[in-house]
Amino acid sequence: MIRYLSSASSPIICFYSIAKLAWFTLLFLASFMNTQTGTPDKTVEPCASEEAGVVVETVANYSEGEKVGIANGDVIRAWTRGDVKGKIRSPFDLIEVELEQQPRGQVTLEGTRGESRQTWPIGPDTWGIVSRPNLASDLLAAYEDGRQQAEANKPGEAAEKWRTASTAPHAQCAWLRSWFLMHAGETLTKAHQWEQADAMFKSALDAATGLGPQVRSTLKRSWITSFDKRGDWPSEAKLAKDAIDEQALNGTVENLAIAKNITTLAVTLYRIGNLAEAEKYATQALTLRRKLAPGSLDVARSLTWLGNIALWKGELTKAHRYQLEALEVAERLAPHGLDVAMILGDLGNAAEDNGDFDKALELYLRDFEITQKLDPVGQFSAAALLNLGNVILSRGSGPGRQILPPMPRHR
Repeated sequence: MIRYLSSASSPIICFYSIAKLAWFTLLFLASFMNTQTGTPDKTVEPCASEEAGVVVETVANYSEGEKVGIANGDVIRAWTRGDVKGKIRSPFDLIEVELEQQPRGQVTLEGTRGESRQTWPIGPDTWGIVSRPNLASDLLAAYEDGRQQAEANKPGEAAEKWRTASTAPHAQCAWLRSWFLMHAGETLTKAHQWEQADAMFKSALDAATGLGPQVRSTLKRSWITSFDKRGDWPSEAKLAKDAIDEQALNGTVENLAIAKNITTLAVTLYRIGNLAEAEKYATQALTLRRKLAPGSLDVARSLTWLGNIALWKGELTKAHRYQLEALEVAERLAPHGLDVAMILGDLGNAAEDNGDFDKALELYLRDFEITQKLDPVGQFSAAALLNLGNVILSRGSGPGRQILPPMPRHR
């Protein structure tokens, strides 16, 4: 308690005495609060440090990451693009760099392999890199324990391990808590445990309160993927719209993350048959991508979806124009990539609808040649085979094929 000071005391001495007493009071309170709340001392990592980077877990076959030699166990710590550069402190950072920087120009990733410094000038197509945080030893043990449960086909147990890890006293940064919970949601999604997955994604977003819109947008896109896998288009559309609105409320009006969210909304509306709204949003995304990353694969992907919408509306000339422009961009940047295969398939759809079955067969075969190498047992090869079967039947029965939406395989 500060008592009344005698009027004989000097004002300077009075001020000094009060300030000194206040300083010791603050020190005492800070010490008391640290003891009560369990705030970690400096010897405990509260989160991955600025220099820790992220650890590569998997690299997809035929991806840009594999092409430049990125391997499991590599640590990615930073990135550069021309005069622009930044640190990679979390998996969210790596996702954002691929989304925001890669379409704008050549990105070089920097990191280490063991004690050796590495640089990886990475290409314009999908990187195919899955990473985890560079965790402190006890959190790493908890993470690996959960991963073993997942590999043993026990997704519920794995998710619970990671949920518990997210509450650890020294997992103090919001992004780390959110990452553990998102990872749990993704694992439950793979097991088709939808209700439990939704609970984890919601908890991940709750933990991310106060974080920037980019992290929250990444969390929502992960949840959107879960809705996509179960075919819940209305929930997917609602969450995509929420992501767009949240970014706008935070003052973010023009970036490639917004363009991606707008594209997701357009694709979902296309799937539920709302073609007018789908075309409106797909056009918005194309305009934004052309402004921020002209000539990129993002632009080609927007053109591809506008072509799909036009094809479904029966506007074959318009669809063909979009598809040819998309093909020109994709073949220039990634001539043997899945984007080229998709566009060839779309062009084959248009040729088949025009009754040009020989041309359609040629295009579908080129599509299948790429997809059987890059995605031999996945949806891309399945779509190519379905198209081949359709056109072979149509060649025998003549024109008049009923137009159906292309098998969904958006990127």
